[in-house]
Amino acid sequence: MDLDRITLIFNIKYYSTHIVIMINSLHMIKDFKGKKIIIFGFARQGQSLASWLLDKQAHVTVIDEKSIDPNIQAKYHSVKFIAGSLELEQLSAMDIVFVSAGVPLSNPVVNEALNRGIPVHNDAELFLDRCPAPVIGITGSAGKTTTTTLVGEMLKSSGFQTWVGGNNGHVLLNDLGSVGQKDRVVIELSSFQLEIMNKSPQIACILNITPNHLDRHISMENYSRAKSRIFLFPQSRENLLVLNLDDEESSKLDTKSVGKVYYISMQKSVSQGAFLSNEEIFVNLSVDKPIFICNTRDIRLRGRHNIYNVMAATLLSLLAGAKVEHIKYVIHNFSGVSHRLEEVRSINEVLFINDSIATAPERVVAAINSFDDPLIILLGGKDKNLPWKYLIDLCMKKAKYVIVFGTLFEKLSPLLDTYTGELKTKIRHCKNLDQATQLSYELASPGDIVLLSPGGTAFDCYNNFEERGDHFRILVHNLK
Repeated sequence: MDLDRITLIFNIKYYSTHIVIMINSLHMIKDFKGKKIIIFGFARQGQSLASWLLDKQAHVTVIDEKSIDPNIQAKYHSVKFIAGSLELEQLSAMDIVFVSAGVPLSNPVVNEALNRGIPVHNDAELFLDRCPAPVIGITGSAGKTTTTTLVGEMLKSSGFQTWVGGNNGHVLLNDLGSVGQKDRVVIELSSFQLEIMNKSPQIACILNITPNHLDRHISMENYSRAKSRIFLFPQSRENLLVLNLDDEESSKLDTKSVGKVYYISMQKSVSQGAFLSNEEIFVNLSVDKPIFICNTRDIRLRGRHNIYNVMAATLLSLLAGAKVEHIKYVIHNFSGVSHRLEEVRSINEVLFINDSIATAPERVVAAINSFDDPLIILLGGKDKNLPWKYLIDLCMKKAKYVIVFGTLFEKLSPLLDTYTGELKTKIRHCKNLDQATQLSYELASPGDIVLLSPGGTAFDCYNNFEERGDHFRILVHNLK
């Protein structure tokens, strides 16, 4: 059967052992008029969906487990709002269920919809299905937002009307009516979005696949399978895929692609893709001489991991039609994205760095390896059932102090208790980020770096990592 008509929600047996679901593709739904639709989750994605669907004269019901601001409800007067959960028998009257990225497929309502064969989709898939312009889609365990932003800047600098959004916070569905055929779209996609999608962008990229979100995906196999959906549903054999040759999990996916595959590598030259040689980045797109892009010292972003992001962005931009000279300009001038090794303030020669985006141990490792200076590392947040030992060993080796705040301390206590003697004196515990920031300043000496790179999600105390990073900025600026 045609894969574009059948979506098997990847190994959904880890949610329910008996579910095998066939879902109609969104492109088969030509007209939403009169359709009875559930939107599960009513943050930015849900609100954008509601506006779009109401404009198409659909009948919309919104479910959100949190209470919805009455002022927001008033803007959607024709929407039926349900706080908490839907009665399962009410599902039988529904035509489609749209879920926000934060709603797991294991949710009883979503699970029951799948059981009943009701199509389950999201706003990103809806946008891809109807977008008239070429789309560059980017996913990975780390580096998505930086690479997405770089590609957007490179294409804009090359003269394209460029639309950038997705998992980075901007809902592209809001822009759909303005996107033209000659424009370019850059979309960041998370595993949460991809796990139910059966549309692929014309150019797809998987930067890396390392342990992340295992509290939701249960296993690395399921997590990797979710990421691979970014290219499994091509619109033609002209679709392109970029993979990281140095990353074991993503590089082995090349055999599953029906389109042309390009690679990025810091370890070896490649005949099709971007590579590093003697600290210089080159791109090979044909049998001609490789194109010189820049020296790594020209990159303003801190850390070796950002060389991969620059290589991927360069390659993707070239494949999408950007000009080499404009790519070079962006590389030389791009200083980074908020909450990603962001320099907040230097106080008495102590530099405070905001890396709130680091919601997995692997990302903290990359952050630590970006510095040779003495470090005071702030770890915290909610664990995602990920391995921590390697990171903590590295912290003990490279950091002056490790301050653990929030609920993460309970998770790490058994591991931290294994350290004795001088190593034990490095460990500090604080109730929250406020206390951790103050303590870090008290412990710091001139020349030290205080690095907020939590390793856990922000959901124990904040709505998202941006809110946590913003709070850290305020705390740092309030230090005397």
